[in-house]
Amino acid sequence: MLKVLTYNIQHGVDHLHRLKTNEMVVNLDSIVKIIKSVDPDVVTLNEIYDSAKFGNQTKYIADKLGYYYYFGKAIFLHGGNYGNALLSKYPLVNPEVIAIPDATLKEEDVYYESRAMIKASVIKDDIKYNIFSTHFGLAKEEQNNGTRLILSLVKDLDNVIFMGDLNFTPDDKNYLEISKVLKNTVDQEVKTFKSHNPTDRIDYIFISNDLDVLEGEVLNIVFTDHLPVYAKIVKEGK
Repeated sequence: MLKVLTYNIQHGVDHLHRLKTNEMVVNLDSIVKIIKSVDPDVVTLNEIYDSAKFGNQTKYIADKLGYYYYFGKAIFLHGGNYGNALLSKYPLVNPEVIAIPDATLKEEDVYYESRAMIKASVIKDDIKYNIFSTHFGLAKEEQNNGTRLILSLVKDLDNVIFMGDLNFTPDDKNYLEISKVLKNTVDQEVKTFKSHNPTDRIDYIFISNDLDVLEGEVLNIVFTDHLPVYAKIVKEGK
């Protein structure tokens, strides 16, 4: 069994405090406490910094947890690197960052940002799990590009776990395209954003059809602006 968690941490900003005071307070120790309470084997974190202003957040969180870690830069922002992170109780095998192609048309009235995906493997109980961690863009063209990329990467793989903030809802065509190849682990009706009053489901854990879900849920833990998503996954027939 492999326990996994995906969490957009908004670089550790206390969301409720910000709503009340408009003050941005970063508290990574609260993120560490939340992850400890869930005790996942593997966790992906979105919106995380490695910068002079905010510090190496991936290393800080991983060191507090005693996990292996890998930071995947997507962009340079506010004087430092910014992107996604993958943390694991088990060594990360061949981790790498794969850029998601940028939008070219930019016809939508949304914020555009280069995005990336982490690819790595984790071995537990002699099973090699192929992990993909990402944060898709806001524009449909960006999401289309991300969907095409993940489907091309997983087409010949077993034991796939794909997770992150995908910025689309379950009625979106990209959700439907991914669902033809991978299965969602948590009831699609349960919302994840914004955490204090969730109205949208945009955070997911998908797995390949050779894996089964023992348990999957959106956790009602309000700290950042997203709710974390958790799943217990087993190899089919094991």
